[in-house]
Formats: sequence, C-alpha cells, structure tokens
Amino acid sequence: MEHYKYVIVGNGIAGLRAADTIRSEDRDGTICMVSEEPFLSYSRPLISYYIGGETTFEKMFYHEQDWYDKRDIKLELGNAVVRFEPISNRLTLKDGKEISYDKLLIAIGGKSQVPDMPGKDLDGIYTFTDLGTTQKIKEKIKDARRAFVIGGGLVGLKAAQGLVDAGLDVTVVIASNQIMSQLLDETAASIVKRRLDRKGIRVILNTSISEVLGKDKVEGVVLESGDEHECDILIFAKGVKPDLKFLKNTEIKTGEGIIVDNHMRTNIPNVWAAGDCTETFEESFGRSTTNLVWPRASEQGRIAGFNMVGIPREYRGWFWMNSFQFYGLSCISIGNIKPTGGQFEVMINQNIREGLYRKVILMDDKVIGALFVGKITTIGTLNGLIKKQVSVKGHKEDVLEDKLALLVF
Repeated sequence: MEHYKYVIVGNGIAGLRAADTIRSEDRDGTICMVSEEPFLSYSRPLISYYIGGETTFEKMFYHEQDWYDKRDIKLELGNAVVRFEPISNRLTLKDGKEISYDKLLIAIGGKSQVPDMPGKDLDGIYTFTDLGTTQKIKEKIKDARRAFVIGGGLVGLKAAQGLVDAGLDVTVVIASNQIMSQLLDETAASIVKRRLDRKGIRVILNTSISEVLGKDKVEGVVLESGDEHECDILIFAKGVKPDLKFLKNTEIKTGEGIIVDNHMRTNIPNVWAAGDCTETFEESFGRSTTNLVWPRASEQGRIAGFNMVGIPREYRGWFWMNSFQFYGLSCISIGNIKPTGGQFEVMINQNIREGLYRKVILMDDKVIGALFVGKITTIGTLNGLIKKQVSVKGHKEDVLEDKLALLVF
C-alpha cells in the first residue's frame, strides 16, 4: 500500500489550487492527485471554445507534465476511487491499488444528468462537463447537421455557441420563460437572446423534451407539446449536481453537496472538501447551498490547501458573481439581481437598441446586486461596494456611472 501525507481526489481547479498551495507551504510532504479522468488538469470553461474550434486540445490544460514533476506531485489519472474508508484513512482505486493518507481533500466536482425518458441510451446523447465527452462530441459533429441542447443556463448556451461555431444547426430547449434565469432578468435575457438569434441559435422557451427518437442513434426529439424535430446530436446541459457516488455508505456528511465548515473541513477531522462538490454558506442566497462556478471552486481549493498544512484560513462565503460573453456581447451578474420582499430600490439605465443595459439594486442605501450587459467598466467599483457594504447615500445619481471609486478605494 502506498502512503502519502496529502491525497487529493479530483484534479479540477479546486484540486489543482489546493495542490499548488500545499506544495508552496510544505516542500517535503508527499502529495498524490487521483482522478477518474485520464487528463491533466484542464479548464472546463474552455470546453465550448474547443468544440467550436477556437482553441486546441493542447491549450485546454493549465500545466504540462513537468509542472507536476518539478513539484513532486504524483498523479493517478484515469483511476477512479471505488472504495473510500475515511475511518482507516484508505482509498481503493479502480485498478486495485490501495492508497493511505494523513490528510485528504475531496474535490470531485459536479456532473450533468441525463433524465430518465424513452431513448435516453441512444448513441449521440451527451452531457457537457468533461473533456473526454467533449472529444466524443468533436468526433460526432463531423457527420452531424443538427443539434439540440437541453438547458438555457450558461453551460447550455456555451454548448450551443460551440456547436454553431462548428457549423451545426442548433436549437436550445429551455423549460423556463427566459434564458439564463439565474443570472439575468427578463430585459437582459432578451438582449442576449437577440444576439444569439443573429448568430443562428434558435431558442424554444417554456418546454422540454419528453422522448428521444431513433433506433440505434439519435434521430430526433419529441417536445412536451408533441412536436417532433430532427437532430443528430442531443446534449443535456442542465441539472449539474455534485458527484457524490464514491461517498455512498461512508461517514462523510452530505446534503446537496459535501457539508464543510468555514475551513473547508468535513465532519471527519483529517478530510477536507472543495469546489463544486461542496455545500457552504453563501451570502448571495443567505443559506447553505452548492454553487457550481469556477471562481468559487478556485478560492475554496486555495483555502483548503492552507488549512491542510496547518495555516488557518477562513472561507467567508462568496456572493454570486458570473461574467460571460456571447459573440462580443459582455455580461456580468453579481449579488442579488432578483430581490423579493423588503424595501429595495432598483436603478436602471438602458439602451436596448444598442444592446446596453445597466441595473443596480440598493437596500438601505447600499448596493446588493448589479447586472450589466454591454459596457461593464464600472463593475469593479460596484463589486467593491457590495463586498464592503458602503453607503451610497447622496451619490445615488452616480451609481450607474463610473464615479464611485473613491467610496471604495
């Protein structure tokens, strides 16, 4: 049995940041990273650009092999954990190898789910969260013409963008009445949808699919309305959830995700968790929840790494923030953009024809949320105002302009 001082299960951004932090503080402690995927750590946000041909396979990776070698980080890639015994500090891998550890980090991320429906096992159905599946999609689209994407969040729309850029006819099916309902309000969503329309991405709202058509491979889909549409590829890009399968029947406490304290420690003293698989208290929601976004995973990995080497660091929650771009149209959403109850003040500046929209939400003269589409130059200041809860009383007329920096810095 091989023994390591630190073992990290998962090599996404949370696991990578943790390994880098550990090695920067502990030059001698042995480190092993275990992943069911056969690849070095790569950037999941780049998957759509890889599909669309805007980046190459080689550019997907954060580091080359020598980066790990120079830091004496052992890799067990393509070797999933099949048994986890937290009380005896032991992991069993798919190839039968057993590994013991002093300290363990679980950073296993999340995965999309294919719902149970007729035809769900046909060839040509994919999720959109890992590089191995993306390679299969890349191969499939060589002989495909039409694709359907299920899910109108950021992952779904980025999948659609990649497929359109690859030359396919693409339709997105969304259960709600707007795209990106968690990140945008209706006005902002309409601006983004118009940009997608111009680029050939069709969007069908307020419905989902009830059946996949085909004998051995995908040939079409049936909507809830009964309408049938032809397609060669079907991508499910919604319902991403923490991947907790190897924790089943262990002592690790879970809810929506792995429950951790503000040091990223689980209920087992020498086991930490970070990234998309965790459940933490988040300021944006005012409760414990999962929050599957790249910056949060990166920060949690760093915090976990420090605490694993004995340097106390606290994770103080992460208010909602996400920035993205579709065909040159920049968007950013931070904090609470859809407040309910309470005395909120909403300030808006918009030019829909020009694709410009600015919305700032105040409560008790303090900024609690902001949503910008188009020009986003003031967002750094607004981010600071939200974090530091600075009163803008007497400056409300400037809250939508780039004139508030002195209140923060």
